[in-house]
Amino acid sequence: MAEAACDMSPEESQSLRQPEEAKAETPKQQRQPRRRRRRRRGSRRRQSFATYFCRVLKHLHAGLSLSQAAVCILESFVQDMFERIAGEASFLCRLRKGSTLRARDLHAAVRLLLPGQLATQARYEGKRAVRRCRRS
Repeated sequence: MAEAACDMSPEESQSLRQPEEAKAETPKQQRQPRRRRRRRRGSRRRQSFATYFCRVLKHLHAGLSLSQAAVCILESFVQDMFERIAGEASFLCRLRKGSTLRARDLHAAVRLLLPGQLATQARYEGKRAVRRCRRS
């Protein structure tokens, strides 16, 4: 069989290839149109505490700033603590067989998770926030 292929002239081999090329070139009418994926409008942004870090630092030390790596580390820390406190508070809420997460659940979760003076300060700031929210 290899000899038969070698005996063909270049014109004959080209004539054999032409039907394959004709198949590859199909008119646009036969092709199905590509569907474009629509972008979601108003896609949610990832929540970030970076703006708050800058605001707090400006109040404490006016001339200092944070590097991008420091902001990333703080962001990770705050997200982790938020998830821990929210998880503990929801566990306490389920223990009392309630369906609403209350300030008292958060208060107890902070007391359980944070050590000593840090827990006291966090509870104080939390009470202040609740009072401000109830006033308005």
